[in-house]
Amino acid sequence: MHVLLLLVLLLAINSLSYDNALSSTLYFGMSGQFTATSSAGQVSLGINAGFQEANSKFGGAAGRPLALVTVQDDNSETNTTFNTIRFSQNSSIIGLMGYTGLYSSLSSAQAIQGQNIPFFCPTSGAEQLRNSSYRHVINMKASYFDECSAIVNYMINALSVREIAVIYSTDAATSSINQYLNKISLQSSTPVKYSCMFSSTPNTCINQMSTSLSGVESIIILAEGNHQCNQHDQDKQRPFVKPNDIHLFTTSLSFDNNVNITSRLVSVENVHTTSAIWSPYDSTTDYIKSYQSAMSAFSPGTPLTTFSLEGYLCSQLVVQALQQAVYSAGTNNITGLNIIQSIYSNSLFYIRDLAVGPFSSICNQGSRAYLSNYSKSSFLRPMPEWTYAWPKGSCYADPSNIIQPIVFGQSIPLSTNLKSFAIDYMNGLKGAFNDYNTRGGYNGRKVQLDVLDDSGDSDIMLNNTKYFADTIKVVGIVGYFTSTVISPSLPTINARAIPFMGVYTGSNAFRSSNPFMRNYINLRMGNNDDFATSIAYLIRTKAITRISFLYQSDSITSLTSFTRILSDFSLVPESLGAYTFGSLNVTDAYISIAKGNPEAIITGGQADVSAALVTLIKRDPLKIYQNPSQIIFVLNSISSPYYAARYLASYKPTSDYTRNVFMTEVVPVPYSTNIALFQTWTNSMKSFSPQLLTSTNFEGYLMGRVIISNLLAMQYNASMVTRSKFLDHLYNAQSYLIDGYQIGNYADQCNATTGTVCCNTGMKSISLVSINQNAKNTSTLYTDLIQTAPYGTNSITINKCSIDVSSFTTPIVFGIVGTGLNDTTSSFFRYVIGMKAAFYGEDDLSVGNPFLKTYDDFGSLSTNNALLDLMWRRDKVVAVVGHSNQNDHQITNTMSIFNYSINFIAPLSGSMTLRYPFRPNIINYRASIRDEVATMLKFLTNARIKKFIIASFIVSTTSTNEDGIKGFLEIGSANYGVSPTDIIRFTEASSNGFMSRLKSASEETQAIVIFGNTTHAFNIINATKSLGAIWMVSNDMNFNSLTSTLTRYSDLRPIIPNVYATRSLPPFDINLAPKFPTMNAYVSEVSDSTFLSEQGLDPTKWKTYLGTFGFEGYVVGKYLTQVLRSVSTSAISKSRAINVDQLRRLFLGLAFNTLPTSQGDIIVGSISSSCEDADTCCNQITRGLFMQTSTVNSDTTISPTSVANFSFVMSACGVVLQSSPTNILPYILGPLIAFGALCVVILIGILIWAKLSRSIKIGNAPKSGRMAVAFTDVQSSTSLWQRFPNEMGRALKKHNLILRKLISKFNGYEVKTQGDSFMVCFANPYDAVDWAVNVQKELLDCESWPTELIVGSYDCRMEWDDLKNIIFKGLRVRIGIHFGEAEKIIDPTTNRPDYFGTTVNKAARVESVASGGQIVISFRLLKAIADDVINIETGDKAVDEKWFSEMLEEMSSDERTTLTGSLSNSNSRQGSTNSLNLSMISTGVSEKRKRYGAGGNRSLLYYRSIGEHALKGLAGKELLFSISCHRLSCRKFDKKDAVDPMADRELDFTLPTSPSDAELHSYSPSTPQSHHGLLRTASNKVLPSSSGPSPYDD
Repeated sequence: MHVLLLLVLLLAINSLSYDNALSSTLYFGMSGQFTATSSAGQVSLGINAGFQEANSKFGGAAGRPLALVTVQDDNSETNTTFNTIRFSQNSSIIGLMGYTGLYSSLSSAQAIQGQNIPFFCPTSGAEQLRNSSYRHVINMKASYFDECSAIVNYMINALSVREIAVIYSTDAATSSINQYLNKISLQSSTPVKYSCMFSSTPNTCINQMSTSLSGVESIIILAEGNHQCNQHDQDKQRPFVKPNDIHLFTTSLSFDNNVNITSRLVSVENVHTTSAIWSPYDSTTDYIKSYQSAMSAFSPGTPLTTFSLEGYLCSQLVVQALQQAVYSAGTNNITGLNIIQSIYSNSLFYIRDLAVGPFSSICNQGSRAYLSNYSKSSFLRPMPEWTYAWPKGSCYADPSNIIQPIVFGQSIPLSTNLKSFAIDYMNGLKGAFNDYNTRGGYNGRKVQLDVLDDSGDSDIMLNNTKYFADTIKVVGIVGYFTSTVISPSLPTINARAIPFMGVYTGSNAFRSSNPFMRNYINLRMGNNDDFATSIAYLIRTKAITRISFLYQSDSITSLTSFTRILSDFSLVPESLGAYTFGSLNVTDAYISIAKGNPEAIITGGQADVSAALVTLIKRDPLKIYQNPSQIIFVLNSISSPYYAARYLASYKPTSDYTRNVFMTEVVPVPYSTNIALFQTWTNSMKSFSPQLLTSTNFEGYLMGRVIISNLLAMQYNASMVTRSKFLDHLYNAQSYLIDGYQIGNYADQCNATTGTVCCNTGMKSISLVSINQNAKNTSTLYTDLIQTAPYGTNSITINKCSIDVSSFTTPIVFGIVGTGLNDTTSSFFRYVIGMKAAFYGEDDLSVGNPFLKTYDDFGSLSTNNALLDLMWRRDKVVAVVGHSNQNDHQITNTMSIFNYSINFIAPLSGSMTLRYPFRPNIINYRASIRDEVATMLKFLTNARIKKFIIASFIVSTTSTNEDGIKGFLEIGSANYGVSPTDIIRFTEASSNGFMSRLKSASEETQAIVIFGNTTHAFNIINATKSLGAIWMVSNDMNFNSLTSTLTRYSDLRPIIPNVYATRSLPPFDINLAPKFPTMNAYVSEVSDSTFLSEQGLDPTKWKTYLGTFGFEGYVVGKYLTQVLRSVSTSAISKSRAINVDQLRRLFLGLAFNTLPTSQGDIIVGSISSSCEDADTCCNQITRGLFMQTSTVNSDTTISPTSVANFSFVMSACGVVLQSSPTNILPYILGPLIAFGALCVVILIGILIWAKLSRSIKIGNAPKSGRMAVAFTDVQSSTSLWQRFPNEMGRALKKHNLILRKLISKFNGYEVKTQGDSFMVCFANPYDAVDWAVNVQKELLDCESWPTELIVGSYDCRMEWDDLKNIIFKGLRVRIGIHFGEAEKIIDPTTNRPDYFGTTVNKAARVESVASGGQIVISFRLLKAIADDVINIETGDKAVDEKWFSEMLEEMSSDERTTLTGSLSNSNSRQGSTNSLNLSMISTGVSEKRKRYGAGGNRSLLYYRSIGEHALKGLAGKELLFSISCHRLSCRKFDKKDAVDPMADRELDFTLPTSPSDAELHSYSPSTPQSHHGLLRTASNKVLPSSSGPSPYDD
């Protein structure tokens, strides 16, 4: 049939007359299987579109139209050949074009060989068609071999692909790729991993692939046309385990028609189709645009395909060839011969911007490039991806000209929880390689990283390693993860001597020098060094000795390393905890570690596991840790700080989840923009992969830079890149300087005799970083959570290959415990800072550096004693320094508890108990109270003062104050011949009661000696300021605080110069510091910015850290370092075997034989324990005292000064009596009698006050009958009192003041209070509600709430509404009000009115329903005030007919008659018949206001139903309502008794600021409409208006 049609067509063409031949159509023949979707059909479509374009624009070629004659051949080679012969026999067919299929094209080319018939653009890429003997064959596209060259080059150089599978339909195609793979020698045995010819048995390929393609990275499909695989739809399974990692290349395949083939074979995201042309969908090139335009004109709406594009381009080549043939021949008589001659004579053709050719006698192929179109996750509309081109002088691609990359392999766990770290490390390597490749690489060779996933499985890693070693033949392996997974691969690595670099583990197995593994190249340091850094940091800088450890249960090596390093410091683990690999369950570890009492916990686990433990311990749900918030956590090089912080943030256990959390970093912490290496890394990663920059990423980058540095050295020496040469160059170079940062010394020459150490570790330092606790959310973790810590000595540098712990000295630890450790205004804080300043910089003591361990007892004596026991027994302090309980008496009690076994140095007391009897474990720096008394007596004598009195606070009969009184009586009588004229003792309870006795003191009194605290002294001075006397206080009193208080009062400032104090040290004044060397040194060292920064203090506020107690702490600290220098020179200190008990004895022994240095006016003496009896031994250093006073400057500031030309110097250890003491009995009886009389007077006064109190005015107390009863209560007051006792005291005073002021304003009566709860009654219900609303507003507006409450308590926190108006701040008070009948009675105890009845009970129950900040009222009360409230949900008032009826029932008969008459007149005037109208309501409201006396314009209030509630003890349910003013209508209330989430938080007492818009819920009501000053949303909910005044604004 087809033959018959061809004959008919040819006869019709031959019938044309020769005369018309020159102007008739030029015909080209094409044989194929023509359907809408076949490749032949698509090619013919493109040719016809091109011919139509040429005919319409140019009249065809040389004025002759062009046409394509197509004949069906059913894809039969026989039919194709027959059709071709018949075409050749017809003179009207000028040439053939567009044949598809290799064998059809080849047989046709052979059939017309020698007939000078041009055979244009067969679509096959077979090598046979590119035979130079087929000069008449004009190939448009490049060959299969060129195509395979392009694909394989792209795979190995751009994609790092080595495992290749080929699916093919012709032997020629397979030979092309095999030839290429063999030529570039990628594989030694099997060039192709798997191949299958599916042309005859398509189903076989699909079935075999599922079992044969394991590990395949790329598939090349070599096929032609529409093969039978296209029809196999039954197999829907994808054969690959990880198809998304596979690159699929379809070559010379109709990408559009064979979608089903590729989709059946593989489900991939990386699909490439190669062709000699771009994608038909690309509009960036002119020839594609021209093609798209021609197709649109010829066949609108027809899909664009690569085959139709190929046909179109073929038509354009034909047109140009015809035009050149006419031009060359000079005639329109076109023949096949002159067409062929024009092709080879003109050589190069341009189709728009596409070059075709040059053609030559040895080259009948036009393309010089192959292009790939790429589609990701879609088989539609692929776009151009890359181009592989070769020189125009070469007809075919030459793979020998391709430079192969230098490949390194990395196997990483991309399918485990380590994926993020693995990707970071990988990208760091690639970033370094990318920089190198951009600069030209290794003499043009690129450096590549071939990455495989091992899923954290050792078997998979082993297979990957063998593949890298034997198949890819990598130069080196880099960046493996997890020692237990790596171990099975080590024999393979070692047997092939592969450089094994940059393992992401600290296992010591990779760093051992016995045996030394030369091919292991480490960047980071090992676990031993890591743990040594952590432990050294904790011990040397924080004196922590109780250290626990978390380890992985199946990795004992880390536990072994930790235990060994700890033993080098003579310590054992405090406790241990283990976890299972792959699990985040750390409950067992949490419980196990709590068996000890750790100060610090080192984690050897992964980031997420460590974070889980940290957060669990900080929350401590079982309450098994003594002080979890103070535990220090050190996370050992488990990840980057970014990931550690991110995991911590994901748990969010408390607000301080990163406080006291540190990390060791085995590579430099990459967050400083001032370091060149970090800047280079940042720029490199931003241009290569703009992900978050982490230290793991930096570690990979740094390892990549080491590799590149070594390659540059090899490149300089023109070395071949082999494994052995790579190692040789690295060890020859020893180290590399990378942007100023040195990596190495790598050394492979070990010699025990010479002490030369082999080393395969690059880093020589380990740092610690802190994780900032000020993160806001996970999106800003990098900038908010990560910071470097300028540790100084906390960054350990190693001169050898690893840290030598034996060279470390542990600190000499002193302990101190007191109150106010974190209060920068407290004397204890300043004492501690002074002593730390004295210790700072003392790092040259061979026995160890001094360290002060501090604890806060928060004012609790029991806590103080417990901490002393902890310091002495567990912290192993050498001595407790500067100790002071609440008073000196408690110091002696504490010492007796410990049987005086603790070494106490410089206790802050002049108590004689600390000096007699002598105890060699107590060293006093201060003078005793008796020495102070002697100094005072000398001063009084010099001033000729003989009449003085003593005012003393009574502590106990053995207190320091009593020692002072006794000293005055004994020393004054024996040494100076004077005695006090009066001794007045007082207690706290009666401290004001003895003022009258002081005021009545004889005007002849010249001086008053005060023993007590600053409050006592102030009261006494204020009471006796008119005497014109002088006042003297002891050393134990905070004299600066006293004088500062006195300056606040103008009438007391003039007498300040007459107030004196005894001092063992010169009075501190920053202006006097230059005169005293020690004081000047104190100021200099405390103001040191580095020192203050290390203490976490603001260096700009250094002056606030100075003070008298701080100076004393500094002097004591310097004395201790002086003793330590003596210890350093002793023989015993040279041995590391010294233990703490030896050191304690040694320290005391040397202290008693070391004369303290005297500087300036500090007078000191030696102490001695070598004495015959306790009375002749001395344990007090001070030998001189001063008298201090102050002068008031013009700006009312105080300048402390010493009394000129006065000091008291003792030649012995203390003052010596010259005669027997005076009998003090007369001095005791008188004060006792006076005290008793005073008590009687006070008792009488109390009785009189009680009588008068019964007549207190009770004017606003309602009579029995209707009234509003209100109850209040403070939310969570019990927990607030427990956590903030001082602040709650101040807050409650303010609370009471506000409530009582408003009770008076709104005519209320305060019935009673209980704790912070009030019961208040109102005769007028309007007053009751107005009072409650105004209470809430004034509590909100109060500006004096303690900051600690607002910031530190959830129940007092600040909250804002959507418009950023504050709606909560400070104490939250709930108020409940009910209206009804109550009975008034007079309480016989208080003689005041009280109220009883159901109304009172119900009001109390209503209050219990309310939340803090909420007012809840009963339905009865709502009805009583219905005209003044509006429903916030509907906008309607509560006034209705029922309300009016109930109001009538409540009125008396006279009131009802009057109201009815008014309504009758009103209705008659208006003609209304409605029972309820505006007049009725208006009149009703007026009458009700008149009845309750509610005058004036009240603010309208809002109410909202909160449903029915069962009230405890009352029958039935009560409908209750929440009421508020406009301003507070946006309040939302917590559930009652909710747990305070801030209860266990470390508090940061900084007031919050107004929130940003992002921190508030958006407020955008839909179609707002004005309604009584409100906004109504789409849900008909009424909200307060956001702008403009409201008639109801309050």
